[in-house]
Amino acid sequence: MSKAAPEISVLISYYNDRAFLRQSIQAVLSQTFTDFELILINHATQDDCREIARSFDDPRIVHVDLEFNNGAGGGFIFETLIGKARGKYIKLFCADDVMKSDCLEKLHSYLASNHDKDIVFGDARLVDKNGSPKKLLWSERFADFSFEDDNLSLLKKFFDKKSFLPLPACLFKRTAADGLKIDKSLIIEFDQSLWIQMMMRGANFGFTRDVVCDYRVHKLQSSTVRVDNRVDEYDFYESIMRAKLFYGIKDIVQLERLLGGYEKKFALSEKDVDFFPFATACYYLEKHENLSCKIAGYEYLHDCMEDPTARQKIKERFNFTVADFRLLYKNSRAFNPSMYLEYIGIKGGIAMILKKLYEKLFGQPYAKIL
Repeated sequence: MSKAAPEISVLISYYNDRAFLRQSIQAVLSQTFTDFELILINHATQDDCREIARSFDDPRIVHVDLEFNNGAGGGFIFETLIGKARGKYIKLFCADDVMKSDCLEKLHSYLASNHDKDIVFGDARLVDKNGSPKKLLWSERFADFSFEDDNLSLLKKFFDKKSFLPLPACLFKRTAADGLKIDKSLIIEFDQSLWIQMMMRGANFGFTRDVVCDYRVHKLQSSTVRVDNRVDEYDFYESIMRAKLFYGIKDIVQLERLLGGYEKKFALSEKDVDFFPFATACYYLEKHENLSCKIAGYEYLHDCMEDPTARQKIKERFNFTVADFRLLYKNSRAFNPSMYLEYIGIKGGIAMILKKLYEKLFGQPYAKIL
């Protein structure tokens, strides 16, 4: 006879986390709310984390060994979890973070008491690698974080390229994740892609001011490490994919909130859902300040102009042609130096200046001098 399904499925994936894993697992097993399963996913760790994980003797633990490492692939981990999880609620967590003893109780109580909500976020205490508290809570660290945000406000912040929701402090209904598009290439932006899709599909978000976990900030985190600006580069590319998620908007109220009146130039109604991505792409190129979004807009409109059927439909409806597309991206200044420097950093900016000086002084193509 199979065991009854637990109320909550908790996920911890681990890879070379021996310094933190034991404490993280123990904190879950010591929760005041006990009706859960703990799914421990071994992401082909190279240290003794597998032995640490299996040293715990608790029937609520489910062990999963992945055959190979997918490069911190949040999508692969999430897909594995969804395939194994039996709980009504899903709790994503990190091997280097630590739950407060009443974390699951507080978050579950919120959702059980607020039936209209599908996902809840609590607050988190920031700690260093040794677990010593830092000065700020998560809610104080991110200026855009607000306990009062409604769904449209949250979606608008994400559209404006802001990331601020604490994954380790959330709990959501399993049904909120059904049918989500799982991009297996995303790392830094993966959890944000989940929240965006949930909001676009109408999932209701809620917040509690309870501090439910310790969020560990240390140099080995993929979200905080800075080595030759590599994380900034990853985020730049992933942000293009995140921007494309908004082409999936189907609700005219959501579109109006995101475009802030820009959609009126296209006279769109709720019946024009097929043209929502076109209006969004035009907004990206003409109005959005983020370079990743501008690139996403360029790519979408370029593909439309290359497709005879799409090109004709857009021309008939909006009198928008290839010439208009060229004028739009010509005036968008998507690749002006000040925006580009935002992503290449000081070292990259110096390299670019030296390259120009080299070519001007010597009158020949730049040879690598750095």
